[in-house]
Amino acid sequence: MVDFYNFSNCEIKFLPLGTFSKQWSMTVPPVVDSTIGGDVVLPCSFTHPQQQDYSKDITVQWITRQFHDTPFFQCKVTNVTTGGINECSVPESYQRFLVAGDPKQRELSLLIRDLAVTDNGVYFCRVELDYYLGDGKWQTASGTQLNIMAKAQILSLSWVEASLGPGNGSLRCVVEGNPPSTITWFTSSEGNIDPGVSTIGTHPFQWTSSIPYFPQEVYTCRAENSLGRAERRFPPGPTALTIALSVCGVLLLLLLLGVALFYLRKREDGDMELNLVYANIQLKTTQRKYSIIAILGHEFHKYSTKYQNQLR
Repeated sequence: MVDFYNFSNCEIKFLPLGTFSKQWSMTVPPVVDSTIGGDVVLPCSFTHPQQQDYSKDITVQWITRQFHDTPFFQCKVTNVTTGGINECSVPESYQRFLVAGDPKQRELSLLIRDLAVTDNGVYFCRVELDYYLGDGKWQTASGTQLNIMAKAQILSLSWVEASLGPGNGSLRCVVEGNPPSTITWFTSSEGNIDPGVSTIGTHPFQWTSSIPYFPQEVYTCRAENSLGRAERRFPPGPTALTIALSVCGVLLLLLLLGVALFYLRKREDGDMELNLVYANIQLKTTQRKYSIIAILGHEFHKYSTKYQNQLR
């Protein structure tokens, strides 16, 4: 028995449907690892006897979960030299999936974008050619296991009302991660408490844990696996965003207050300067007035004296 997991790449030779030919082959890796939120390419290439002069359609298909399931991805290209490098067009519903290789060069690799934990599973590469009747369909037998690794995260922590009779209800913590996460509960008064049995969620990498709720307590749900840990509190405390917004609000208020004081001070200085200028103008006007009077008085006295001397 061959242990495929000891190989980074594996060539699988198999029989086409409806024939006993051994000239066909398809090469795929047994395992591909990737992380949540990233992109991954599942390699797949094949050979066939008429690859030198084949000029008909090539249909690329990918199947997941079970060998005989309906393909979740399919595209077709004509094996001619005209046109672009890769004309294997797909509908908009395949937004996350794209042929990464060139089917004309017998490369059928699949690109998967924005990986989610639910993409974890077995993928089968399949090709259909307009060959002999019943002999133009080939598919990997064991497929490629795609492992999506994701550190533990808490999807939600919420209060659930009691369904029957009086009561304070319960708290429900929903977590996700691969490897699967363990769930731990803490309270403000008792510390670590027994969460009971966790139940599986909408897929094998999502788990739900519930405990009775008492309003006087503060609860913490912790999810942990080998890649990381996450915590969430109920009732929720101030978040980093709330704190940051509060600090920014205080700084903005202080800035506005400083600007207001600056303009008030500047206005007071302006009023004082204006008053000084006005007083200076008044003083100069008064001085000028008295100077004119003095000059007039002096001239009057001079002419008066001269006139009196002439009368004598």
